[in-house]
Amino acid sequence: METLSADEIAAWELGLAAPPPTHRWGAMPQSLGTPTVQTHRHRPTRRRQEDHRARGALAGQLDPLPAEGETLHVVLPGGIALGEIVWAVVDRTDQPGKLCVSTLGFGRRWIAGLIDRLRDGRITSGVVVCSNYFRRSDPTEFADAAAALAPWPVTLTDARTHAKIFVFGPFCGEGSANLRSCRSIENVSITNDENLARFHAKWISELAHTPTT
Repeated sequence: METLSADEIAAWELGLAAPPPTHRWGAMPQSLGTPTVQTHRHRPTRRRQEDHRARGALAGQLDPLPAEGETLHVVLPGGIALGEIVWAVVDRTDQPGKLCVSTLGFGRRWIAGLIDRLRDGRITSGVVVCSNYFRRSDPTEFADAAAALAPWPVTLTDARTHAKIFVFGPFCGEGSANLRSCRSIENVSITNDENLARFHAKWISELAHTPTT
């Protein structure tokens, strides 16, 4: 049975490589930048479920956004990435705010969308943490994004992260999808809960400023 390294798994998820017919996980790296397990427990007051596999575009599909205490569970077709979910939430939220994201990778189109929303004031600041595999495998795209974001109040960095999370205001998205599509069915849960949002924003911001090996 063949062993996949963490980098090979990341390449598979980013759509840069195909997995072998059989595989198993490789050894866990010693330092991930998060020295302890961090947990947050909450009880949503309402839940909704939406299957978007046959719907295609997201236009109008997430209306309304979850009410306070509500979680919306969504199944996405392969052509929709987490980046589109992020903008659907940001563009439907009344108050401007800070955006925090942990993702395996991103694309130029998403960075352009981030700058558009910084320019018009919908996003006031941001933290974007991608995987260090993505930075190594596509250094030009990472460098171009860093240069484009340099004039804006956004921290862009890499870490040994595999988490796919975004936070904007009281909304938090958790799921399997990356900011760019890898042509696979994905899931995301969007929760309107200020405590959960603060929990994820805190560790993402800490990770962005924690050296990893």
